[in-house]
Amino acid sequence: MAYTVGKPGTPGARLAVTNVRTGQRRILSAESESAGAPSWSPNGRYIAYTSTVAGEADIRVVRVDGGGAATIVRAPGADWLPRWIR
Repeated sequence: MAYTVGKPGTPGARLAVTNVRTGQRRILSAESESAGAPSWSPNGRYIAYTSTVAGEADIRVVRVDGGGAATIVRAPGADWLPRWIR
């Protein structure tokens, strides 16, 4: 299960995943960003999400196993609600 810890759009909101079988929670986003709108990849290995830093919203992708996040959409204005296409 992927979700936001804290209020999305506010400083410190973090992207998290929890294994529903074990209850183990992992934080996937950095403290320096506000994360929200998580979207699972079709293969279940990645999550795309909205990352807001200094008022700029971009789309980032992070590995569910905790690998580093990468910005995939950085454009003027707000970039929201990422979705995967098969």
